[in-house]
Amino acid sequence: MKEISNILARAIKRYKGFSVNTALYSLAIILPMTIERLVVHPLLLRFIGKAAFGEFVIALSVIMPLSMIFTSGTRASFFRDHAHYEGAEKDRFFRSGLLANICILIIFVMVIIVFSNPLGRLLSKDKVGTLTASYLRQLVLYGILAGIVTLLQMYIRAHLWYGRFLISSLIYAIAAGLIIVPVALGAREWVGLYYAIGVAGGTIGAGIILRNALWGRPIISKSDLKAYLKTVPLFTGAGVLTMVQPYIVRMYLGATVIPEKVTVFFAGSAMAMLFTQLPSMVGQVAITYIARHRNAQEMSPTTMKRYLLITFAMIVIIGILGAILGYVALFLLYPQVAKDSLPIFYICLIGAASVTPRPMLTGFVQKFLSPVVSTIVSGVSLAINIGLLILLIGPMGLMGAALALSAGNATIGIIYFILGCIIYARVKRFAHLQGNKQEQPQ
Repeated sequence: MKEISNILARAIKRYKGFSVNTALYSLAIILPMTIERLVVHPLLLRFIGKAAFGEFVIALSVIMPLSMIFTSGTRASFFRDHAHYEGAEKDRFFRSGLLANICILIIFVMVIIVFSNPLGRLLSKDKVGTLTASYLRQLVLYGILAGIVTLLQMYIRAHLWYGRFLISSLIYAIAAGLIIVPVALGAREWVGLYYAIGVAGGTIGAGIILRNALWGRPIISKSDLKAYLKTVPLFTGAGVLTMVQPYIVRMYLGATVIPEKVTVFFAGSAMAMLFTQLPSMVGQVAITYIARHRNAQEMSPTTMKRYLLITFAMIVIIGILGAILGYVALFLLYPQVAKDSLPIFYICLIGAASVTPRPMLTGFVQKFLSPVVSTIVSGVSLAINIGLLILLIGPMGLMGAALALSAGNATIGIIYFILGCIIYARVKRFAHLQGNKQEQPQ
């Protein structure tokens, strides 16, 4: 009994920092997400109606991936390489990536504004798309700030400042709650513009925390940009192929069915994907620890094995939690469409559980395997997703869209788990070789 208690004490001491940071990160993510997905979205649906909310979802499905795709490549590259920098050099490396992304985001805004009307006509079932086009123009501010705040929070996490990360997210959450105020007061034609209030608060909070790193000199470095260019394009490609999948389903539906049905699909799929946040939180904290290793040779095979087992257990946990809590939450938050959304929710929940290895193991794959691996895996998943969309939406409608999304998620989850096992085998083999060398007589 005493031996068991000693083992538990050592385990708690070893993983205390990781556990505390996971809890802080979880709170930091849950706070703004709770306000946005469990308060703002249901209230927006109630105030502006199913048709308008459907068009808002379509516009948001364009802005979100375009905004986050650019920053996802930089974020992955930064976590892969920042261990090679220290102090002021690391600050400079961060600034170079941030400023380059701001320039890209400004170009993205100009493109969206110029092509908002044709995009609105393309993505809206009524083929007029004036409301969708208006939402696209309004949401570009949200797109810019969402990209910036992602990179600012990235640098806070890189320093393991999870307490400060929680403070910035608390500001984000409080500001996000203000989104609904003007809508509730009747000013509903600018709902896309109000949607930027939350990320504006998050950007200001994170910017204050990182004020010293942001105002250093030089502002940008050519050598740092060259370092980013070695990996960012491939990681961005993987981000494009991975992140667009849930959004491309909504965009495809927008051009195929009436906006009210887009709202039905959004409620079911969004509720299911909410349960993916648990492994995402653990995986995002793990990335910051993995990034501190220069190579896979520094990894412990025991730690890697335990992490794979936790990943497998997380799949089961998500399925059980989703089945128990999702039904109640769906009818509580989206009573207008819950009955029609319920079958969509259960199908998407299968995909949400199956995709768990991706957020849990992304850090290992990006750090210890070639950047092209992530791109290839995401490309395979997207091809399956789009192929099934084309085949199934016609005869099966919203159910076909849910099946296509879940099939793509299941594919990428299985492949990522296999890649995790491959990395574990390499780590274990290297540890075995090192053990043999130490045992040889000198």
